[in-house]
Amino acid sequence: HLGTIMSGGPELYHVKLTTPHTTAFSAPVLELATFYFESESSDVEAAFEKFAKVAAKSAEGLVGAASGWSIEEVEHSSLKGKGKARVLVAGWQSVDAHMKYRETQEFKESVPLLREKAKGAEMHHAELKAS
Repeated sequence: HLGTIMSGGPELYHVKLTTPHTTAFSAPVLELATFYFESESSDVEAAFEKFAKVAAKSAEGLVGAASGWSIEEVEHSSLKGKGKARVLVAGWQSVDAHMKYRETQEFKESVPLLREKAKGAEMHHAELKAS
């Protein structure tokens, strides 16, 4: 049934989360933010860590967060050829909690850390429901 709602084929790749992730995955809502880069960089890793520390201190409704690099090279319209993806997985109490955090000064001051060197970015929410 997925094919009926997709605009194209799926693009699959693996991500090795380098920070503890179990807390983030226990949340009812996951934010999946993917940032595309020409290559891996320790500067980017440090920026993600700093961004996560700011959010942990100031984001109401944030349950936990983790991030990591794609194992495979990926293709994206923002890249010239292939590159690497850095994925941020943040667990939230609700989509509304995440959207409210995006309006705070703390978010507005720290998000350039993630966007500064990225060639492109995408963000999606996944609401997890027990069946």
